[in-house]
Amino acid sequence: MKCSSPSYEVINMKRITTVALLILTSPLVLAQSGRVRDGASDKQVIRLKAEEVLLPVCVRGSDGKLPQKLERSDFVVIEDSKNHDITSIERTPASILLLLDTGGDDPQFKRINMNRDLALKIIDSLGDKDQAAIVIYSDSAKLIAPWTSDKQALREALKWKFRPGLGSHLYDAMIYSANEVLPNAPGLRSLVLMTDGIDSLAHSAMENVRASLHRARATLFIANQAGFMLTDLKPRAHHALDWYEMIDPKVRKRIHYLRSYEMKLDTGRAALADLVEETGGAMWDPPNTGEFADLNKFIIEEIGTEWMISYSTERPANDTEPHTINVSSKRPGLTLRVRRKVYSNQSAAPAERQ
Repeated sequence: MKCSSPSYEVINMKRITTVALLILTSPLVLAQSGRVRDGASDKQVIRLKAEEVLLPVCVRGSDGKLPQKLERSDFVVIEDSKNHDITSIERTPASILLLLDTGGDDPQFKRINMNRDLALKIIDSLGDKDQAAIVIYSDSAKLIAPWTSDKQALREALKWKFRPGLGSHLYDAMIYSANEVLPNAPGLRSLVLMTDGIDSLAHSAMENVRASLHRARATLFIANQAGFMLTDLKPRAHHALDWYEMIDPKVRKRIHYLRSYEMKLDTGRAALADLVEETGGAMWDPPNTGEFADLNKFIIEEIGTEWMISYSTERPANDTEPHTINVSSKRPGLTLRVRRKVYSNQSAAPAERQ
């Protein structure tokens, strides 16, 4: 039997039916995909949520003195190239985490007891409403005093729990401090690090340190022993007759060690200087032990220059990306230091979110 081909009218009707079905079902397909049609392109629906950002800013006048009063109108805050309205600017009590290097990797040059003595002076200089906590580190980090305004409790912790150790796991200690300790403190958060800047671990965790400090929104202040250590070390590592003395294998080994140690101190100093600038803080590495012992007054004064600026912004829900920050002054004569980046509240450490 010969099969006849379908007529033209039947074929045309099938095409019309198919097109109609596609038109009727297309909104359902678009709704299921989570996209909205905009002309010829698709755009992903982004859900935003309002968030208040608390941003510490160090402020000084042109004469170096601290301004007694500041107004919201004195500043411009730009986040990710967008201007944001400031909701408040105020002074708040300081929360200071003291992070002390107790590593005994080279006691000939390093003076870990000077870190303890400096910490005691800083504690004595705290205001009545300020609080502090203490972490020591060598081959591991240990919280020896939780957050408190009790100066005697802080002194007792340094007296009985300050212990030397082997190695100096500096970067791990900073990450621990930023992730586990600082988020438990309100207001202005300062991390005061007393160190020689050397990390004895082979790996580098500098990017993790930077991100952790930004998430904690902490300002980094450093009392660095590298300055007076290099003053003592360099004449031994470099002098007019070192080429002759290095004929002796033992002396040559010692000089090579000193030069290697010098390089580590210089490398650590450069890395810490970048972190300080990243967080809007300050670093001191005086050339002698006498000046190092008196750094408490400079550290407390710098912490006292911080003001808390608040502003509102909108971020995507589940936002985990860093946001670039720039703060400028509209009042002539003000000098500012501020961190470079800030993370959203939801990407902060768990203790801070709670």
